[in-house]
Amino acid sequence: MSLLRASRNEAEPSVGGAGVSGIGLAVALALAALVVSGCSGGKSDRESETTTGAATATAERAGNAKITLLEAAHTDGPWTRRLSLRLGRGGVPAQFYVCAVWTQREVAEPCGTEPGGTLRAGSTLRLEQHPVGPGLERADSPGWGLVGTSEEPVLRITLSDFVSANNKPATVTYRVTLRDPSGRVVATSNTITIAWHR
Repeated sequence: MSLLRASRNEAEPSVGGAGVSGIGLAVALALAALVVSGCSGGKSDRESETTTGAATATAERAGNAKITLLEAAHTDGPWTRRLSLRLGRGGVPAQFYVCAVWTQREVAEPCGTEPGGTLRAGSTLRLEQHPVGPGLERADSPGWGLVGTSEEPVLRITLSDFVSANNKPATVTYRVTLRDPSGRVVATSNTITIAWHR
């Protein structure tokens, strides 16, 4: 899980230059070696089918699962979908806590339990806020600012009024999206809101 500290409109590094052609050559050679060896790596076709079947089953289960998103003023709750908090004073940020769990089973206290599963390899949970504020703007989430990620089926993160609203009165909405390795949205959580006041 990570908290993004990037500034708004920060451009992602572009790929180019001489180093890329060397990497491209290495990738091309590695792919050619796999093709020549039959891509089996010494495993039987039956083992390959089993692995493929497991990956397909994981992807199919994603359709039955859901993401529950909650927030709290304290690390141990109570967890809710709506908060109203006073802005920090004297340069000291006011913190709050966000928890998202991707799971197939219904649980009474999702933030107090482990999800009991795994995300598909390369998938990511993204915590996003609207308005963007100090979050990272991305072309694949217009109007939402990225503030945290997790490659696990649970995302727990501490945020503050500085990340949420630049330490100014505002109402901010949060959501979590589950993205596949290509960045496509597979699932979206419920939304939560926090109202900041002086």
